[in-house]
Amino acid sequence: MVKVKIPVIKERKESRSLSVPPLIVIILLLVSSVIGVFYFHADYNPVDVSGKYDRDWFEEHNRATIPPDLDELLNNLSDLIQNSDLSQEYPELNDPDQLLSGMLPNTTDFYVYGSVEPLVWKIAGLDVYIDGQGWRFSGPDLIDYSPGPTPSYDVMYTVLKKDVEVNDTNRLFIPTLNAGPVGVYYTYPTTEDATPLHGGTVSVSYSTFQDDNSGGAALSLRVNVPARISFSYSLTGIFTPKEYVRTHSAGVVDTINLASTHEDLAKFTEVPPGYFDKYTQVRDLANSLYPQDFESVFDYVGRVAKFLATHFSVTDEMAPQGADPVAWFVSNGGGAILYFLYTEALILRYYGVPARIGFGYLDGRYNSTIDMTEFIPAQHIFLWLEVYDPGLGFWVNYNVFPNLMMYLPPSLRPRNLVDVSLAPIIRVFAPRVIDGYPSVYLNETFQIVVYIPGITNPDDAGHLFVFDENISIYDPIGVVPFTAYEGGVIAVYEATYEDIYGSIGESPLYGLHSIRLEFSGQAYWVSIALLKRVSIGP
Repeated sequence: MVKVKIPVIKERKESRSLSVPPLIVIILLLVSSVIGVFYFHADYNPVDVSGKYDRDWFEEHNRATIPPDLDELLNNLSDLIQNSDLSQEYPELNDPDQLLSGMLPNTTDFYVYGSVEPLVWKIAGLDVYIDGQGWRFSGPDLIDYSPGPTPSYDVMYTVLKKDVEVNDTNRLFIPTLNAGPVGVYYTYPTTEDATPLHGGTVSVSYSTFQDDNSGGAALSLRVNVPARISFSYSLTGIFTPKEYVRTHSAGVVDTINLASTHEDLAKFTEVPPGYFDKYTQVRDLANSLYPQDFESVFDYVGRVAKFLATHFSVTDEMAPQGADPVAWFVSNGGGAILYFLYTEALILRYYGVPARIGFGYLDGRYNSTIDMTEFIPAQHIFLWLEVYDPGLGFWVNYNVFPNLMMYLPPSLRPRNLVDVSLAPIIRVFAPRVIDGYPSVYLNETFQIVVYIPGITNPDDAGHLFVFDENISIYDPIGVVPFTAYEGGVIAVYEATYEDIYGSIGESPLYGLHSIRLEFSGQAYWVSIALLKRVSIGP
């Protein structure tokens, strides 16, 4: 396990260093072809004639542009980890691009026995914003924690941490399933697996803590001689459905009033002194998102997330070194997807809503050989928004990344993460489907339908721009406005390739066409197969 010395901004009740996995920022860029599952016409039933066509013909004659493979860009790692020891232990971290070649894919941070449903596993959190740097961990504020008897729970898992080097006393964060540490029970250091580093017999004792700043759980291991130790513990999770959060969420104005007089909550509303006077563009953005008296915390968090998603572009750009990330993001009109989370958390604090950023893991990789699920930093590290809601009495985990959940089927969406992000549903309608591709002849009509739930004002979505990258990556083949539709907005593009090619005076190119859809500063791709009619004679 990698050991990181966390920079401490101010002294707290406990100031000894904690071991955490590398805080690798996953920049989730949206690149793959998208076809939603929302059916706008109940009688739509395309004919699948895959067996009557040769897929190799399409591949051979395909003239379409393949969408860019942007992968997961891991930029500016040092901004979060701020630790030279980590770079010395893993020199490849000095060149983040090398991570894309898979130099750290098998570094397992912890294991969970058996197969695990997709969940968010919390390690700790970022609880302070620093001008010019972004969200950081202010340092641990550890309080003794005694779990007591196991309460009711939705799931229980056993977590295994292997080969932790302990010298005298070590404190480290341990994964939990809730926004706070509640749910860690029966911690068992497996002393029989302890290996002395320099000889002798190992004896182990331990105690558990909760971190008042980040909401994480920590374990203190004590040994009589330096040793390498493995330990396991049982972990429970109680998950609150999204609908329950929505219906029981407190009023956002009431929450602001409570936090202003509540010492424990007030620290989660702090912003850098003079920040909004210095960066007026951020202040102007925040002022445009003033909380309404009728809104709940749930409603407000969702409104801010959708506003950012429809007014700022997702790109692979990171703020220049030394620039304030949120101020740069707002001025730039977009940037790396991480900054959507950074910006929303800061806006919430601007109005006095308690907020912080949780980090840990999303999902994991099941290894059937050992019947364990492995959690690997380079593959599974994830960040999310945490907001305290007095109507529920606890911190709620929110996903506010634009469009993240639309790439995950329902069976892979974590139960302990409430999704309030922008999630457009995209569907292509054509007379037939061939090997999964909507397919048309030259004179046949096809439709591309984009529906965005949760956006009530069509002006927020603007227009749908449709590009056929076989024809031009610069000039759209169509521009369609969004209109209000059943709790959201909708845009429908309808055309035939006969009309498209006729309007530009070019001969048709047959095969797979890559269609780029742009709206709200974001891009998506779908594919359509243009078929060529042939005559078959004796």
